[in-house]
Amino acid sequence: MGFFDKLKDMAGDAGDAISKGAKNVSDSSKKMVEKTKLKNKISKLEEDIEKKYTEIGKQYFKINSANPSEEYADMVNFIIESQAKIAEIQTEIVAMDNKYLCPTCGAGIPENAKFCSACGAKFEKPVTSDSANTSSKCPKCGADIDAGAKFCTSCGAKFDDGNTISSDDIEIIG
Repeated sequence: MGFFDKLKDMAGDAGDAISKGAKNVSDSSKKMVEKTKLKNKISKLEEDIEKKYTEIGKQYFKINSANPSEEYADMVNFIIESQAKIAEIQTEIVAMDNKYLCPTCGAGIPENAKFCSACGAKFEKPVTSDSANTSSKCPKCGADIDAGAKFCTSCGAKFDDGNTISSDDIEIIG
């Protein structure tokens, strides 16, 4: 066997080794791709399970929020209190735009609107404790008057402790 024959055999062995190595790399890559696919399937299933846990919790809350079992009472009360805080904050945000919250859908409604533009529900402006305390109506003419006012700005009626003085006692200033 000559030098070239030995070289040819060595090249053939090297080629076989490279071919086997490439096949091993290819097989490893395929396994890695398959493992990744399977791990993604597991992650998706775990995510779906978490969503179902959340749905179960929401359903429990809807059914039992008025009378939760002792072990869930703190969590249920936390949710109720948090929902009330959220509603207060949403009302503050909407009020900053001179709007009110629609009691049906929660959308912002302009002060003078009679219907909600989002859901079409009829809307009556709520009476706030601030507006009830800061103004009232003049018993003589019905005009709005500020709390603590001593005279009506429309008819001039004089007030004393929230009552009008008789019309005979009204002083016309002018």
